[in-house]
Amino acid sequence: MGPSRPPRKCFYYFETDHLFLFCPKKTKNEKKGLILVDKFMVRFANGELIPIEHNMSIKDCVRKHLLSLIAVMM
Repeated sequence: MGPSRPPRKCFYYFETDHLFLFCPKKTKNEKKGLILVDKFMVRFANGELIPIEHNMSIKDCVRKHLLSLIAVMM
């Protein structure tokens, strides 16, 4: 047998109990209209790219940048 593989993790939420395709947080954010998902590309609902930051999940980047956008709009 070869070396054991580290557990795969969801790149949207960084959890190891599911993969991106089946991520409940991603699905919830899609239903709320916060994000659009086209295959494995995740964008804001308006089509803009989500700024991805090193060591942050996509979910956390969405939250951080949406809060910034909301603050600017107010």
